[in-house]
Amino acid sequence: MNKSDRVPRILIAEDDGISRLYIVTVLGKRGFSTAEADNGLEAVHLATQREFDLILMDVNMPEMNGMEATQRIRAHEKKQGAIPVPVIALTAHAYAEDIEACRAVGMSDCLAKPFSERQLLSLLEKFFPDFSKGKW
Repeated sequence: MNKSDRVPRILIAEDDGISRLYIVTVLGKRGFSTAEADNGLEAVHLATQREFDLILMDVNMPEMNGMEATQRIRAHEKKQGAIPVPVIALTAHAYAEDIEACRAVGMSDCLAKPFSERQLLSLLEKFFPDFSKGKW
């Protein structure tokens, strides 16, 4: 199956169960395929074992924070010669210096918490242009 012939796969790395359920519900209603991690170590394990089209990464998680998890994912991609998967930071700290720190470790974008369904879907349209066209 060609990558463009399937629904996008999104890894949701979020330690708060209610926030994770909210994201899974929003994405599920739109037809996205999701997998979940409740800490940074689990996120790294899943991201290095399975193929994802995008990762939503909470910055503050137990076991390993989202910044270190992203660095480890980027190191694995580099070692494998893989194209980097977009990683979106989910953070309550969205000052310019926080966003810059996220980008410095390889994150692609940032979504400030709390965020609305509309804000999440609008961000996803940047990475999945066919999303708004109802292609899946």
